[in-house]
Amino acid sequence: MRESILSKSFKVISLISVIALAACSTTDEKAYEDRSVEELYNTAMDQLEEGEFTEAAKTFDEVSRQHPYSTWAKKAQVMEAFAHYKGQKYDRVIASLEAFAQLHPAHPDVPYALYMTGLSYYEQLGPSSRDQQDTVDALRTFNELLRRFPNTAYALDAKQKIILLQDALGGKSMDIGRYYLDKQAYQAALPRFQEVADRFQTTKHVEEAHFRMVESYLGMGLQQQAVQSAAVLGHNYPGSPWYAEAYSLVGARDIPEFQDKLPTSDGVNSLEGREEGVMDRLRNWNKGALKKKAPEVENAPETDAEIKADEEAYS
Repeated sequence: MRESILSKSFKVISLISVIALAACSTTDEKAYEDRSVEELYNTAMDQLEEGEFTEAAKTFDEVSRQHPYSTWAKKAQVMEAFAHYKGQKYDRVIASLEAFAQLHPAHPDVPYALYMTGLSYYEQLGPSSRDQQDTVDALRTFNELLRRFPNTAYALDAKQKIILLQDALGGKSMDIGRYYLDKQAYQAALPRFQEVADRFQTTKHVEEAHFRMVESYLGMGLQQQAVQSAAVLGHNYPGSPWYAEAYSLVGARDIPEFQDKLPTSDGVNSLEGREEGVMDRLRNWNKGALKKKAPEVENAPETDAEIKADEEAYS
C-alpha cells in the first residue's frame, strides 16, 4: 500500500525535529561541559582581572551550578556578586548577596556580603531632591553590619558612610521643610524640622532645623513655642549664627530668661558677610508683625491628605 502524502509529511517533520533536538543537545553539551572547579574558578578570576565582568559572573555561576557541594561554591557566589558590582549591576548584587546572607548566616563572608550590599545601595544615591529609598536601605544594611559584626574590617568604613547617609536623610527633610515654609504652610513644615532635631542630631542640619522651628512657630503666631525653641538652640549651640539670628527674631533681648543665653561673639560675627538669600529674607521681616499670625497663602496644604499629595508632587 502506498503511503499517503500526510504520512510522508509527518515523517519528514519528525526527522527535522530529531535533527533539531540533536543540534540543541550538542550545543547544550558544549555550553555545560563539565569542568573541574579549579579550571572554572581560575577562568572566572582571569575574566575578572581582564575586565570581562559579565563573563566572569557567568563563570562563577557555573562553579556553583556544576560543583554545588564543593568548598568553592559559596565563595563563587560571593565573587559572582562582586563581578556584577564591578559591572555596576547593583540590583543583581543586592539580590544575590541578601539571599546569600539569609541562607548562610554563619558563613565567614557574611560581613563582606552585608558591606557590599550596603555599598551597592550607597553608590546609587541621588541628590536630596530625589527619592531617598536607596539611602534608607543603605543605612539599614550598614547598621545591621555594625550590630552583628562591629569588629570586622568593614565596620570603620560603614560608620563613616552612616554619617553621610544620616546627613542625606536630614537634608531631604530640610528640603521639604523649607519648601513648605516658603509656601507658609507652617503646620506641614514644622514636623520636618522636628524630625531633623530629634533623629539627626549629629548632622550639619540640626542648628538650622531648630532655627526653622522658631520661624514656623512665629508663622503660626505661637510666640511662646518660638521662644522655647530659640532657648533650646541657644543652650545647645550658643556660638551658632542661627542662634544669633533666632535671638534677634524672637526679641530675646527683652525676655528675662534669655539674660544668661546671649549669643557669643563668634555667632554674631559669623553673620557678617553671609551670602544673600540665606538669611536676608529674615532680616527684612517686620519683627513686630512676626509676633502676630502671618497671613495664609492661598491653596496652602492643611489636611494630612493635602500635605501628603503635595509632598508626593514635590518629590
